[in-house]
Amino acid sequence: MTMTRERGAGALPAPVLLLIGVFAVAIFGQGGYYPAAQAFLAVGLALAMLATLRTRGPPWSELRYPPVLACGALAAWALLRATLGGEPSDASGYVLMLAGVAAVIVVCGRTTRTERDVLLDALTALAAIAALTGLIGVAWHYSPWALGYGPVWRAATTLTYMNAAAGLLVPVGLLALGRLADEPRSRVRAAAACVILAGAAATLSRAGALAFVVGAAVLAGLIGPRRFARAAGPPALGAAIAWAGLLPSIVHPHPTPAIAVLALVAGLAAATVLARPPSLATRRVAVAAVVAAMLALGAGVAAGGGLSRIRADRLTVSESERSHAGTVALRIAEQHPLVGAGPRHATLAWAGPGSRTFVARYAHDEYLQVLAELGAIGLALLVGLLAALALQVWRARRWVASPGLWAGIAAALVAAAVHGGFDFLWHVPAVVLVCAALAGAARSSATATAVVARRYRRPPLREQQPKGSVVT
Repeated sequence: MTMTRERGAGALPAPVLLLIGVFAVAIFGQGGYYPAAQAFLAVGLALAMLATLRTRGPPWSELRYPPVLACGALAAWALLRATLGGEPSDASGYVLMLAGVAAVIVVCGRTTRTERDVLLDALTALAAIAALTGLIGVAWHYSPWALGYGPVWRAATTLTYMNAAAGLLVPVGLLALGRLADEPRSRVRAAAACVILAGAAATLSRAGALAFVVGAAVLAGLIGPRRFARAAGPPALGAAIAWAGLLPSIVHPHPTPAIAVLALVAGLAAATVLARPPSLATRRVAVAAVVAAMLALGAGVAAGGGLSRIRADRLTVSESERSHAGTVALRIAEQHPLVGAGPRHATLAWAGPGSRTFVARYAHDEYLQVLAELGAIGLALLVGLLAALALQVWRARRWVASPGLWAGIAAALVAAAVHGGFDFLWHVPAVVLVCAALAGAARSSATATAVVARRYRRPPLREQQPKGSVVT
């Protein structure tokens, strides 16, 4: 199926533009974590829904979409549990976040194929810019785009939190690799993937690394190891070169931005050149990039035990605060196994050295957090939501015209689900809304039209295309 527009070819509908604005506010506004940014997000999503209703009619079919129903069920239980505890407003966090997820899924599900691709391109560009801010932050030791954490500097990006940055960049990076598998010769996509992967690596997030490995394995399994290597090889090599040049700034108290910039340029050159079979001229550029990369790598290795510092600080599974918080959350779940302690009532406090009391707001495990606050009922509803998303994305493979795109979406959502077990990422709107957009993008109205046409071998009576579109 191909689509051309007779008029307004360069115009995007209001819902798509509003969603892009929502993602920009979330990503560049500290993840949308604080109330001021959340107010903008709520207004933007409400306007996007209203614009969708105005231009494309009531979304009755999307309201019956299993993930949307699952969002409603979990939100209703959170509200009921908070009401039973005497404070219905305590459920506002759950209700608003799940309403946002449902809204993004509905709006994305009603986009055409072209609109969906533009939306995903914009999302990738926003993630690449965020990753670039993290690289700049580490290279110049600029807070809050990077933060000193023990003996190392870690990229925090515009989200201003290292693990949340990884929670955003890893899924979008996997999406970029999946789309690159569909267009392996695209230098722009290779460059974007290179920057995103380098930014994710600069966060030094252990859970992010695990999530990427799992997601990459899923992506390789879905598109095949050879296609995966062809797509991921150039940007991964470029990201490794950029990260090697960033190493001195990561481990030293004084930044070395010149080396970092040189390595980033070399990494981008390597990724873009290798994305296409090189000619003689591009081979020379590649040789120059490799030489610069070796210089950057040598500088990184000579950074005074840099790798050993990272290994000592990050390659460990023990972390006292998270361990204690998880233990307390389990204890709360044991005390309230069925209905939980209620939203905002799972107080994670424990006694520390010197008779001091330590308090953590989150268990750094979203599944455990839901179990402590909403009990086994809430956890079952959460698992049901994830299962509904997984089932619908799996079914989408039958009609998505781009296998790499579908595989990238599936790998990204798997990575997000894995990472959610190690940090409070689902309390960061930027991460949650991006994942919702990926789930909704798997079933846009254009792909739904395509499956109807394929199944009945004739065009449907009413094409769900914007006014002025012609489907051939």
